Amino acid sequence: MKRLTAITILILLPVVMFAWERRSDTTLYLGYSGGISFSGLRNFYNDFDRRIAQNHFVFAEFQPTREFSLRGGFSYQQKGYNYTSRFDDVLGNPFDTTTISALNYISVPVSACYNLGQRFNPYVGAGMELSFLAAARQYARLPATRNGIAVDPFDVDMMDSGYFHKIEFSVNAVGGIEYRIKPQFSVFTEASYATSLTKLYAINTTAGNNVKTTSLSVKLGVKIGIPLRFVV
Repeated sequence: MKRLTAITILILLPVVMFAWERRSDTTLYLGYSGGISFSGLRNFYNDFDRRIAQNHFVFAEFQPTREFSLRGGFSYQQKGYNYTSRFDDVLGNPFDTTTISALNYISVPVSACYNLGQRFNPYVGAGMELSFLAAARQYARLPATRNGIAVDPFDVDMMDSGYFHKIEFSVNAVGGIEYRIKPQFSVFTEASYATSLTKLYAINTTAGNNVKTTSLSVKLGVKIGIPLRFVV
């Protein structure tokens, strides 16, 4: 009798343990998105063009329910602006060309999103990000010669010039559409807009001392979900 009881317990124990294991709606996603950004400046001159450059984002997304998600990660953002400036060849003959002010950041964005669908899922969200200036450079794409006359290159490293604050704090808004190919595999496209709350320049400039960056990004991405379970 004792042996029969022991065998019964051994058979039923895994069944009982499995019965109390529950799958929740909670999912942890790992993902990547990349695309282009259109960056510029606020409180600056009007005669400049937005810089079109790359934007990459590696993230983890915690989804406690299907409707709500929290996302955070690391982003590489290329910001800055373009403007027209005058250069001279070695004989002093002037000509105009485009100069690029390139500001590249490593950022830590965090956002909260509200999901509006299931397999086909439009979503909106908002958040903030802390950015660290990784490189600052001003350069012009000049030809080696112009009309047979040599042209000196223009490429200046501005990282240690003292012109720029090296830490930036921004707020952002995001909206996108996600399509779940499989329950735990999704592709998505999204647009986000970020504007800094901190000043770009560390010194007074002819444009004033309240210049701030802006960036509109358009990206494509993919994410893979890891379902989370709990035992009660």
